[in-house]
Amino acid sequence: MYPLAVRATERLARVLTVFPHAGGRLGPPRHVVNDVAAFARLPGVEMRHVAPSVSGHHVLPSSDGPPVSEFTAHAAYELPPVYLLTIDSGSVLGVDAAVIGPHDTFFAGVANRVTTHRASYPALRRLWRPSARRVSGRVVVIATAYADFYYHWLTEALARCWVLGDELGDADAVVAPASKPFQAESLDRLGVRRDQILAPGPGAYYQADRLIVPSLVGNMTQVRREAIRFVRRLFDVPDGARVGDGGRRLYVSRQDDDRRRIRNEDEVLEVLGALGFEVLHPGRHSIADQARLFSEAELVVGPHGGGLTNVLFCPTGATVVELFAPDNLRACFWTLASNARLSYHYLVGRRSTSDGWLPSLWSDIDVDCDELARVLDPWG
Repeated sequence: MYPLAVRATERLARVLTVFPHAGGRLGPPRHVVNDVAAFARLPGVEMRHVAPSVSGHHVLPSSDGPPVSEFTAHAAYELPPVYLLTIDSGSVLGVDAAVIGPHDTFFAGVANRVTTHRASYPALRRLWRPSARRVSGRVVVIATAYADFYYHWLTEALARCWVLGDELGDADAVVAPASKPFQAESLDRLGVRRDQILAPGPGAYYQADRLIVPSLVGNMTQVRREAIRFVRRLFDVPDGARVGDGGRRLYVSRQDDDRRRIRNEDEVLEVLGALGFEVLHPGRHSIADQARLFSEAELVVGPHGGGLTNVLFCPTGATVVELFAPDNLRACFWTLASNARLSYHYLVGRRSTSDGWLPSLWSDIDVDCDELARVLDPWG
């Protein structure tokens, strides 16, 4: 449930759509469309199909305990077709790069939100929009919600470039965040010049002669295999490599972060050190360096967090062991490992540090080292 103030702001913003204002417009976009076929019927919008829908089923990870609802809920999946939109005089608004088409219509189909409640979309809570900055030529949209987080950047924002194909090379400008080192590194790899970048932000409002909008490649929990292969190739990781003897063993630490850390990491490192693990602090390395290290890994252990996104660079057959707090089990790295054809295991910590006011997503983890040693016994 959204806080009362958020819902009240969204309702007030909806009322303001009837009041035009010189130099801009009061309130959010006047219309909302979620269905791409309906949006493509608007004047000045073209849609090109890129890939068909895909469905499948992930094998549930083995566990001695009862089934975990988070995993069973995402075991079966169906992802919609992938497409590319071209919008004459299309606009991009705000920090989430909300796409607005003809008749002031917000296209929620690429808004990348957990729910479809109107209050979840920042564009629909706006009480005021500035005058749009006109951008000539072809403008491509890469930015998504949460693109400042490593997982969302690699699997959602950057993955949209697979959908774009040659369109990216023909772009005059690109709507993408570039303030984080991993964003700037990725854009450099893609050949996007700094002077082409239009940064999303609370006050950003761009109107393009032609706006090029790639669909999302999955959802927040499911990533298409084609997108994984695209990201691997971008960072020089070959397809088809299989885990071999003498591979690296990596422990992905979160001690540089302020949440979801391992409380007893010294004890964990004693167990892992005896098994030949290297300690990796992902934020201290470039994506290219992380890609190289994970491409050589046979075994990866780490707490739930963005650093585990790098398992998409692992060779086929590598093993991932994810560590969770009891109140924060998430399926995204399990499904990512499954689509990357890896073996996945998980271990739930003994207790959580969530004290009632901190979100469970932030909970630190206390690892049962005897249980960890048991899980890793096959590699002893």
